[in-house]
Amino acid sequence: MTMKKLAIAAICALTITAGLHAEILEQILVKVNGEILTKTDLEELQSSAIRDRPANTRPPSTHAEVGEQTAGAAQGGRSG
Repeated sequence: MTMKKLAIAAICALTITAGLHAEILEQILVKVNGEILTKTDLEELQSSAIRDRPANTRPPSTHAEVGEQTAGAAQGGRSG
């Protein structure tokens, strides 16, 4: 009889937890001086920095180059 109760409890627990889920709305990357920088903010800064670069500049080919080209935008590009 205890195995039957244990099985019923396990089924109930699985049924209850199966319906629960969490959704990430925004990822916070860093908080500096009370200002929050999200992943979306960073991606927008990177896109605008690459879009606004001079026409004769070659596109970045590594993550390090993307970081170098967007460093100035991240430091001076945010207003708040």
